[in-house]
Amino acid sequence: MLNGGRHLWITYDTGDLLMFNFFKVPEQETQEQTVLAHLKKYGRITSMEAISKYGITRLAARIYNLREEYTIKTEEGQNKRLGTHAVYKMEVA
Repeated sequence: MLNGGRHLWITYDTGDLLMFNFFKVPEQETQEQTVLAHLKKYGRITSMEAISKYGITRLAARIYNLREEYTIKTEEGQNKRLGTHAVYKMEVA
């Protein structure tokens, strides 16, 4: 494996050479951006939704960070399968 500037060269045992170009690295959405987009679209999110749809396991921490800029309310939700749980809501404009 060689690192030449912004290129990464990988040589396989077969002698094949593979080059990765790092000039156009797509920006990944942060977990906060993902949660915010969900709240803007649906107005609410639960931990189970965050885990199952986005793989976000620490929703409360993401909400805590988002509250620095946005008004997000916490309500108590309840269902037979999950029991009592937090439902985070944001007013959708």
